Amino acid sequence: MDQNSYEPALCELFEEVLGVGNVDPRHSFLALGGHSLLVARLISRARTVLGAELEFADVFRAPSAADLSKVIAHRRGSRRPMPLPVRRPAYLPASGTQRRLWREYRLTSGRPDLHVPSATRISGELNLPAFETALGDLTTRHESLRTVFDEAAGQPWQRVLAAETARPRLRVADTTEDDLAEALAAATARRFDLARDPPIRACLYRLTPYESVLLLVMHRIAFDGRSGNPLLRDLAAAYTARCEDSPPRWAPLPAQYADYAVWQEQDLGPGHDHQSRRHRQLDYWRRALDGAPARLRLSLGEPADQAGASAAGDASQVTFRLSASTGRRLADLARQNQVTLFMVIHAAIAALLTRYGAGTDVPVETVAARRASGGLDELVGNFANPLVLRVDTSGDPTFRELLRRVRETDVAAYDHQDIPFDQVAAALVAGNQPAASPLSNIRLLIEDSSQGTLQLTGTRTRPEPVIAGQPAEPDLAFTFRTGHG
Repeated sequence: MDQNSYEPALCELFEEVLGVGNVDPRHSFLALGGHSLLVARLISRARTVLGAELEFADVFRAPSAADLSKVIAHRRGSRRPMPLPVRRPAYLPASGTQRRLWREYRLTSGRPDLHVPSATRISGELNLPAFETALGDLTTRHESLRTVFDEAAGQPWQRVLAAETARPRLRVADTTEDDLAEALAAATARRFDLARDPPIRACLYRLTPYESVLLLVMHRIAFDGRSGNPLLRDLAAAYTARCEDSPPRWAPLPAQYADYAVWQEQDLGPGHDHQSRRHRQLDYWRRALDGAPARLRLSLGEPADQAGASAAGDASQVTFRLSASTGRRLADLARQNQVTLFMVIHAAIAALLTRYGAGTDVPVETVAARRASGGLDELVGNFANPLVLRVDTSGDPTFRELLRRVRETDVAAYDHQDIPFDQVAAALVAGNQPAASPLSNIRLLIEDSSQGTLQLTGTRTRPEPVIAGQPAEPDLAFTFRTGHG
């Protein structure tokens, strides 16, 4: 197939992923609004639809459908295996993300900051038998929500419970508006026993016969930021069907999370094989983080002895909102420089940290959630993986030059994000590299706040605030929330 044969399909994928119409083969994916998550989604869809193996760097170097067609034609035949249902071993390995969270759970006795609450206020009469059955449909569909963890040789192993024995029960309790917040917080904090308890709980708090609040609590070992939409969508579809006394008629999932975990190990390959993805990515991170400062020190105009105490014990937050005009200017700057909004903010944060005494070698931690292949976007599960983005701000660069450096750093990191970062940490420690942990004490995240709301037929619903345990934070965290990426 020649390169022109891919152009129409790529234009359609651009339109699908970006939510736009009439994409010309010369249009840049980035200029049309593509950001890091959408680049990952485009790569996933190209792999599914075209059998094409693309990397992050390809989309930045060849951002139009015409240019990407040339990349695909040149690379034809290099497709990675997809995480379709696999032959499962007797012991199901935990994914890299699951192993990291299982260790956190064991070290902290199941602290509540590993719990993810989702509360929905319901106005109208909820069909309780139909809803409880729909919960069972949800956990039948998503194996991750009925997976517990056994331990052998100091490592966690997945054990998928039978659908019929793991159907969650809906706990119903009466409460008042005055007591609601406390009840939600207490239920959110209740500990999971990951060796026995499926990682989802449901409770309905009745305020009046026609006003209630539904609380779903998921453990992070089975739930990341992109799991919310498939979970709420599938639960709503199942409830609608059960209200009509029929099972949900949804398309089968092409894979389950356990398939992904097995595939992840197979795809990375053995570390002793110098041609394996695992070896190549470990080698990249050893070089990328060689000599990185273990801890950035900031000069914020306070005495040094107070600075240490502040970093250790001050949980204060500063919240601010960027105006729409500032957001448009940032987006324009990103388009002009063929970068993402995240990269613009990363460059600005790196410059700010240098200005306040962090030096010119600036590593920051972020989190990537690359769902590596087709069908994984539909799964409930945790695919998040920490990354360290290390940028050099020396030489008093212009902001556009700094953007160029950030783009180079970030794209390379995204292209080497498949390996679980705890394996990177272990390799660095084994190699006696300076930092005890390669993760920075500065974190930068951009979160997509455009999550859906649970829609339950015959009722009116809206999100209900709930107080959740705060995850352990680094010394300084920047979190930006946007509905536009």
